Amino acid sequence: MRTGYYSAVRPPRKTSDPAALYDYAVRALGRKMRTVAELKRLLRQRVGTIMTEHPKTIRPEALAAEALAEMNITERPVTSLFVVDGGRPVGIVHVHDLLRAGVG
Repeated sequence: MRTGYYSAVRPPRKTSDPAALYDYAVRALGRKMRTVAELKRLLRQRVGTIMTEHPKTIRPEALAAEALAEMNITERPVTSLFVVDGGRPVGIVHVHDLLRAGVG
């Protein structure tokens, strides 16, 4: 398991252990759960019910500065954009990609 900013949080081996599930959720989700039942409900949600239906996109030809501006243009900034070419996704650019490249 990697450590540092991008460290992974591994789920417990025994998903029936409430204490292990609670600890996992606190580390993965970054917030305290009120009950074990709430935790189990959160972990069993389907991605389709919580996904963003219309994510922000950008063209592959766009400048990196444009991508950074697009991420911050609304009252709820985003940290990643889908890169779309001809209506098809070709990649994702994350704010950390831009920072590593020296943009910002």
